[in-house]
Amino acid sequence: MKKPNEKWLDDFRYNPIPPLLESGNRAIMLAAERDLLGKDCDVEKLWQLPEVQKILRQQKHNGSWAYPTGNANVRSQENYDQIETYRNLALLVEEYGLNNRHPAIQTAAEYLFSFQTKEGDIRGIYGDQYSPNYSAAITELLIKAGYENDARIQKLFRWLLGYSPENKKLQPRYHFRSHWEVPSHLRATATAGAARATEPCSR
Repeated sequence: MKKPNEKWLDDFRYNPIPPLLESGNRAIMLAAERDLLGKDCDVEKLWQLPEVQKILRQQKHNGSWAYPTGNANVRSQENYDQIETYRNLALLVEEYGLNNRHPAIQTAAEYLFSFQTKEGDIRGIYGDQYSPNYSAAITELLIKAGYENDARIQKLFRWLLGYSPENKKLQPRYHFRSHWEVPSHLRATATAGAARATEPCSR
């Protein structure tokens, strides 16, 4: 096994990498090899795992996943499905490395983009209420899935960077050209800051 030379290992009493590599979980093992050992790994090998295929079989034709239960007095079935789609997209992208080269991710992304308002944010999970936390979280997932150059992502960032929790109005502070050029520090600000702007809503 390649011995990592990262100084962060000095903070541990024991090397955490071997247990990860011996976990038997292929997703964890690949992530450890790629992110901790710096190896070139083919993440698409994970896409055929039984657990991935099980999730994909449950996807609807419109790109969404159906929420198993719900309360019609809280939100519509479509908005419940948006929550379930966000959850499954997060699992597929974050744990198994699926991206927009996979048709299931393409249809799921288009489903979520269909909730984008003309102002730029994504609504529905809280009904017609704006949702900086879910807008930021969905933006992050879509970027990780390969949509960083999509104009709709730039529109989302314009909304996130202009959102003010004090007056709850859009106040643009940054201007970007038509192509993707949002600085990385602003991406972090938009995602982390906006996620704290509203409190979670009970189902």
